[in-house]
Amino acid sequence: MAQKKDKIRIAENEEKKDIKFPALLNYEEILYTPQQLEDINKNEGNKLNTAINDDGQVITDLINTKLNTQTKQILSDFTFGTFGAIKIITDSNNGIWISPTGILGKKAGATTFSLTDTGDATFKGTVVAGSVIACDISADNITTGTLTGRTIQTAASGKRIVMETEGDYINDLLIYSDTQLELGIFGNTIGSFPNNTALMFKSSEVLTIEWSVPLADVTQLNIERIPDGSS
Repeated sequence: MAQKKDKIRIAENEEKKDIKFPALLNYEEILYTPQQLEDINKNEGNKLNTAINDDGQVITDLINTKLNTQTKQILSDFTFGTFGAIKIITDSNNGIWISPTGILGKKAGATTFSLTDTGDATFKGTVVAGSVIACDISADNITTGTLTGRTIQTAASGKRIVMETEGDYINDLLIYSDTQLELGIFGNTIGSFPNNTALMFKSSEVLTIEWSVPLADVTQLNIERIPDGSS
């Protein structure tokens, strides 16, 4: 029976870099020796005990990249949830609420002002402004010194009085019935449109009444002041 031959192994020198041995723990720096699991991170636990009370409330200043309660500063953006809000209130009936849907103010349970995210604004008190620009203004009472407008009228249609500021009757006063223009004041003339009649104050001494008659373009009656003061 043939014998197995041992394999010849050749060992060569191999160079390796030195591996630094880890620094040994300095036992003099150990402040305590944990005896059980709850003793681990005891220092960290003591820090929390001084920051949070038994009810889970933070009782020290909170300072991080978003909020600093010591300087009373908000340092970063906060995003509201669907129903989140900032409340500046004394109770549920008095204060200001700021939420994703708008701003609300209440006093004694009644809304004093509101501004919605759709652009609607409501104010119970007085609004003071240097100027107001709007397409439509609806009010029960408007008190003003000088009111300047395009067309001022008592109704949008039907029986109404209109003060025109543009067009054929600029700066004239027109009086309408339910169906048509009835009377107008044009400078020194008062005119009746259905009857084509006019009352004209031509001067301080002459009053002219003008109306249409058949077969004539116009007929006039002049009332003049005579020197002795009678008419």
